[in-house]
Amino acid sequence: MGTHCTNVPWLPTALLSLVLAGCGDGGSSGGTGGSLNLGVTDAPVDGVTKVVIEFSEVQVHSSTGDTLDFVLPAPQQIDLLALAGGKHALLLDHQALAAGQYEWIRLFVNEADSYVMTDTGAQHALHIPSNAQTGLKLNRPFTLAANGVASFIVDFNLHQSLHLPQGNGQPYLLRPTLRIVDAVTTGSINGTVDANLVTAPGCADAVASNGTVGGSVYVYSGSDMTPVDINTNRSAGQPASNASVTLNNGTWEYTAAYLEPGAYTVAFTCQSSLDEPDTTDNITFQNPANVTVGGAQTTTHNFP
Repeated sequence: MGTHCTNVPWLPTALLSLVLAGCGDGGSSGGTGGSLNLGVTDAPVDGVTKVVIEFSEVQVHSSTGDTLDFVLPAPQQIDLLALAGGKHALLLDHQALAAGQYEWIRLFVNEADSYVMTDTGAQHALHIPSNAQTGLKLNRPFTLAANGVASFIVDFNLHQSLHLPQGNGQPYLLRPTLRIVDAVTTGSINGTVDANLVTAPGCADAVASNGTVGGSVYVYSGSDMTPVDINTNRSAGQPASNASVTLNNGTWEYTAAYLEPGAYTVAFTCQSSLDEPDTTDNITFQNPANVTVGGAQTTTHNFP
């Protein structure tokens, strides 16, 4: 398998941050070393209050064939729902790696200590079909420069990834729709939503969330895209991300974070709670608009 690192010391840092301390210089192609930051984030999902995943291990594979294996001595649990709106939790914090080329990153979790909590307070098991065989593999080649820092964010996008139990007593299924982006160059879109859109006839989200969520803003790659619901069986046109619209000091606001620079279409819906991830649902979208995201910038777009 290549280089294997164990008994890595645990160094707690700020709230919501996990740190895997380094071992050695990384084992990639030679040269002066650099470092790698790796964080996780989430797009929101309806109907649940917690999606807790216990991360146990991170692997990084270099172009030389070495697989660096960083195992946490005490696996750590992260509630992904606490990471919406531009928050993230670090899995690797300035992890020492040799300069060179790397081909993929893989995450492993402990399913037995991962779970979903619903709005009713019930706790359910969580099953990740790919975890036992391959873990959660991210095919994102990158080059680490000498004395450089590479920083990536992994977006789990639970609205697309989390599937309801198939029957009574069955676990929730997590078929991750993972998106990995460069944390340094990504931008974000934020803004406000008119209260009349949140309370329009046919709106379901405010009722479903007891008034805490007024809807969602769906974000699609490209200009002039036709807004469609989330359906993982659809081959194209899926939203790149979505962001909850929440009340802040009397104003409905949203933030869609970690977007690659480029052109996007945004659209508001107050029916996201009706959007199941693996079916076509009759979701109404309002006020679609084109937005351009710049690198390391926040673009404001309001829904009047």
